[in-house]
Amino acid sequence: MEYGLFSQVLKMFPDIRYLQLYGEGEPFLYPAYFSMIMEAVGRDIKVSTISNGSLLHKHIPSILASGLNSVHISLESINPDTFHTIRGGDLAQVLDNIKLLVDTRNKNKSLIPFVGFSITVLKETSDDLDQIFKKYQELDMDGGIIIQPLNEMSSYAKNYDATVNSQALENADLKRIDDELENNTILKKIRNDRRLDFTYFEALRHNFSPRQDGCPWLKRSLFVNHLGHVMPCSMVKNVDLYAFGHIGRDSRQSILQKREAMRNEVMAGHIPEACRNCRTLDPRYKPGKMHQYFNETADGVRSIDK
Repeated sequence: MEYGLFSQVLKMFPDIRYLQLYGEGEPFLYPAYFSMIMEAVGRDIKVSTISNGSLLHKHIPSILASGLNSVHISLESINPDTFHTIRGGDLAQVLDNIKLLVDTRNKNKSLIPFVGFSITVLKETSDDLDQIFKKYQELDMDGGIIIQPLNEMSSYAKNYDATVNSQALENADLKRIDDELENNTILKKIRNDRRLDFTYFEALRHNFSPRQDGCPWLKRSLFVNHLGHVMPCSMVKNVDLYAFGHIGRDSRQSILQKREAMRNEVMAGHIPEACRNCRTLDPRYKPGKMHQYFNETADGVRSIDK
């Protein structure tokens, strides 16, 4: 995203409170990244990101100086061979980087960034969660753990190849893991000890009722892609069919009116094609827990229990 476009987004939406500043790639590769964070922080916005952790050691002074509120390191396993197969990186380097960031932050007596994990649970790694939780404690992390399965939305999952599809969890897996998470004593302690008030997704859902308010993205949030297209959420990619408008070409009022029209459609019980199989529309869903098993309607669209 060009820096000027980013500034336009902040000016168009001056009431932003939380900003997730990353896309499909590694955010710390972008030369202007810390300038973006500082501009947002200067507007009293809490900025969070998700990183693969491989470049943390090169940017720790900038991370600490920028005002970044939280960073969650994305991984699926702390088995070095499994990690390398999935991500192609060096697990030891990533874990060393996390330790260096946390230790340097603490030495500087800084409270931020909060540091946590973001875990996508796969079939082959579903038994690795306990080891990840223990590593979190060992590294003195404090940002909590985001836990999710592979995204099931039809418009998103259609891009998966056969290898990724083979890692999708079945309903029985989801129920089992959900039960295990509910009763996991290590995870309970991690949640109780976490110092971060809200992750972006928790802020999105805070005091929100899907039954009464529909989709939290369509009431509280927007996703702006690198070219300036304003989308319903970060999972919807087809700009030709679903964009609410474009930063610089369309007005704030027009963009928000289109968002409200889509929310009204959801509230009326008509799930847009872009939202098919979206877990956010299930009222049982809570960030950090699985809660991904649904009732199916006759046409395969996930239904909301009422």
